Amino acid sequence: MTTLELDELLAYARCPLEWWWQYRAGQARPLTPDRMLRQALADALRFCREGHTADLTEALSWVWADWAEAWGKGGTVLQDLRTYAGLRNQVLAQMTRDRGRGPGLGQRLHAAGLSGLSRRLDRFAGEQGVYLAPGRAGPGSRFGDAFADSLLAAEMAHTFETPLQLAGAVLEGRGVVVIGSARVSGALDLVTAEGVAEVHDLVSRTPRRRRDAKHDPRTIFAAQCAIDGLPAPEGRERSVVVRQWLTGVSYTFTETSPGYLHTLLGGLMRGLASQAWLPRAVADPEGCARCDLLATCQPSGWPEQHLLDPALAERTERLQKARRALRTALDARPEFQCVAGDALEQVAVCLYGDELAWPGEAAALVKEFHKRV
Repeated sequence: MTTLELDELLAYARCPLEWWWQYRAGQARPLTPDRMLRQALADALRFCREGHTADLTEALSWVWADWAEAWGKGGTVLQDLRTYAGLRNQVLAQMTRDRGRGPGLGQRLHAAGLSGLSRRLDRFAGEQGVYLAPGRAGPGSRFGDAFADSLLAAEMAHTFETPLQLAGAVLEGRGVVVIGSARVSGALDLVTAEGVAEVHDLVSRTPRRRRDAKHDPRTIFAAQCAIDGLPAPEGRERSVVVRQWLTGVSYTFTETSPGYLHTLLGGLMRGLASQAWLPRAVADPEGCARCDLLATCQPSGWPEQHLLDPALAERTERLQKARRALRTALDARPEFQCVAGDALEQVAVCLYGDELAWPGEAAALVKEFHKRV
């Protein structure tokens, strides 16, 4: 039986090349503001569930304070983040009241005096290893937006139609659903003591339609899966609450359409069988530009990108094996290092031919080799 992670399934649905880089090539995903926002909320909910505080805003402040202390900046960066978040959220609230009339977000943030602070915050984030994708550039600070959105989510927690129930809840529990010959496993954001699963949306800035939330693969997975340590609902689906944290909108579903998840899985299995790894840029260039794997996937830009085909994928894997074998050999026999200065370049030419498919990759390997020698 084929076993897949739900995140792997969704990654392939977004972009087969993103899936290939992460799950086949083993490329680590960098820390991004979006990931910081999700982690901050998850940690804050855990603090509240464990009884340390009943105030989600206070719990979030603890999470960010811990990070600031680890960065060695303490109260300085926190004060800058609070200043930015307070003014930015006021601007967004005013824009909502204006209903699209008046200046745009960039003009309003500049008028509020946030231009310099935005650049300073993003520069600081980059120094801490936070990846800021070029395609996400826009008004304000992407790092500051993550902090501001976490505070906004805490404010919106009081507006949900379905109240948040943390007593006895399980955070980030694991679930499994079997579809045909495939076994899909994944994490659930929250499962209440009554067995109601929750899907947390920290992306949507305008309320999603109820129909779209119902057909989201994460919603269907949460309704259909068997959760570790919990009995399965008898004769019915599990109830699922979808929370849109940045809008304060929540939907409750007592039944879903598993056919949507079946269709997505079927497409994935056919794509993997045919090794169809087209980049997301074919249909969604803006989404491609926001991906945190962009620098790895397109080092010289989309127009010069080599589409990944089975032959190139095989050569890439062979090059990785040769690279590891050569490194192991040199580590064991240092006396050979003085005569192997162009070894990696020779390996790359042997595998790729005179016209290297990825000259940037070969150059990087040679540079790393010389550094080791």
